[in-house]
Amino acid sequence: MILTLSEVSGLVLVILFGAGFIGSVNYFESPFGVSGIISAAGLIFFAFIGFESLTKIGEETIEPERTIPRALIAALAISTILYALVALSAVSIVPYDQLAESTSPLADVALKAQGPLAYLVLSIIALFATGNTVLIILVATSRIAYGMAKDSSLPDILTTVHKKRGTPWVAIFLTMIVSCLFVLPGDIELVANVTNFAIFFVFFIVNLALIMLRRKKAIDKGVFRSPLTVMNVPVLAVLGAVSSFMMLLQFDILVISISIFATCLGAIVYKLFVARRTK
Repeated sequence: MILTLSEVSGLVLVILFGAGFIGSVNYFESPFGVSGIISAAGLIFFAFIGFESLTKIGEETIEPERTIPRALIAALAISTILYALVALSAVSIVPYDQLAESTSPLADVALKAQGPLAYLVLSIIALFATGNTVLIILVATSRIAYGMAKDSSLPDILTTVHKKRGTPWVAIFLTMIVSCLFVLPGDIELVANVTNFAIFFVFFIVNLALIMLRRKKAIDKGVFRSPLTVMNVPVLAVLGAVSSFMMLLQFDILVISISIFATCLGAIVYKLFVARRTK
């Protein structure tokens, strides 16, 4: 909570810094047209995701069928508003072409708007934001590994739970080691794009699953139901599947190849453990 509040406070500061600059630039200028906007959306999704991690802590949530969908919608709405306002503020203070070349864009925005002290504060907050993202990954991914191990789809050792804290500490430690390996390529854009491709693929499959569940009437009454249904087809899920598929087409062959290789490798490991469980 402390890390998240620190991160949000940094975003609010950027919004406040830009309040006096709003209207100083043409916000509809797009040098690369619609294709540039879509490509940019595909890249920055790496910084936007995180709210879906709530679904991975269902076993640790009170009334997850009601709580998690509401929390997801609230988190998505808050994140969207914050990101839109930060984007407006940032390009109002620093020209977009300068932001594109910057290694610390929001800190540069603070520097131009308020001076060196603001630059230092935003730089520190950025470290908190990075730590918060890593923490979310460790929490969410370790719970996936723990759940798969309980289902005998991964080694049983990953089901080991800390006696006092009740957390899957072995799964957390393994997640940390694997996460560290992604530092080795030294190219954050490549890692971000591979992450984005995987996320869009997951979103595509989840939306298709929702459509199938609704068509088969397999969703229990009393739990959260996707709104805007026409002839038993959830319209939002259809739009989600189409948009996710369109975003998958924005990545280059290297990113697609790495993502497919990782997915196939995971599928092989899963099949091996499923075969062992069946046997």
